[in-house]
Amino acid sequence: MSVASERHAHTGICAAARGCVLAALLGRHAHPVWLVVAPDLKAAEHLAEDLSFFDRIAGAKRPALDTLLFPESMPDNRDMREAFAASSERLTALSKL
Repeated sequence: MSVASERHAHTGICAAARGCVLAALLGRHAHPVWLVVAPDLKAAEHLAEDLSFFDRIAGAKRPALDTLLFPESMPDNRDMREAFAASSERLTALSKL
């Protein structure tokens, strides 16, 4: 089993084009899992939505892309419901991996 250890940093791409650029990269470099880091949850949600859109319109011959969000853990001083929801989303993402 071979594990790809390539890392790429793409900078200078405007926010509106990030999903399109990532979809193009996914099409060129096939890997079972991609890890994309975003500055916050809102940016990650927008990027996941854009990536799914551009991947779908590209007409890739592989199965549809499955994007998972892995939110930050919540500090203890926040509302317990928010902390539970974030923990639940993290566990869901990990179980799908």
